[in-house]
Order: sequence, then C-alpha cells, then structure tokens
Amino acid sequence: MTTTEAGSQRRIQDDHRSIRELLAALGGSERVGELTGLLEELRGMLDTHFAFEESETGMRMVVADQSPERMPELEALFHEHGEIRGDVARLLETSQACLRLRDALVGRIKRHEAQEAELLSSALYDDIGGSG
Repeated sequence: MTTTEAGSQRRIQDDHRSIRELLAALGGSERVGELTGLLEELRGMLDTHFAFEESETGMRMVVADQSPERMPELEALFHEHGEIRGDVARLLETSQACLRLRDALVGRIKRHEAQEAELLSSALYDDIGGSG
C-alpha cells in the first residue's frame, strides 16, 4: 500500500468515525429543531465524505489497486451514495416543513388569542361605557 493509499484509508476511517458519532446523535434526537440541525450537518458531512470516497485518490484508488475484482461492489456502493443523499434531503425537507407548520400554528394561535382578548376587552369596555 502506498503512502497516498494509506492516507486515503486513514481519512476515510476518520470520516466514518465522525459519521457514526453524528448518526448516534441523530438517532437520539427527539426534537424537530435539533433533528433539522443534525440533518443539515450530516448532509454537509456526507457530501464531503462521499466526494472524497468517489475521487481518484479515495476508495476508488485503494480498491482498484488492492482488490480490482471488487470494483463492481464499490460502484454499487457509490450508486447508493446518491440514494442516501436523497433520503437525507427528503427527511430534512420534512423536518423543515414541520418547523414551518409549527411556526404557522403558533402564529395562528397567537392571533386567535389576541382577537379573543380584544373582543373581551371591547365587550367589557362597551358595557362599562353604558352601551351594554
């Protein structure tokens, strides 16, 4: 194994460790806002990681040099990168939609409560003012 291959292998292993740590946090996330932040972080991390793995100095180089007969397996894994990116994007969009719906609901309830308070205040004022 060349120095370049060894460096690539170390980088990929370090990336995998970081991804596992982020996935553990993601798996334990129960709040939508936290989930959204973790998914955004994961998307960026995976984009960088997958790009390196697919590069000529990443996994492609190591597998082609050390186990060329396994290149079809590697290509299948590279294909899965796109599917994983799509899964992350869909989940991120869903979590962002939840946050938008939450914001809309909070705004609606606040407006509703303000209208009720205004109506109650107005009814009491009108009554005290002698019109009721």
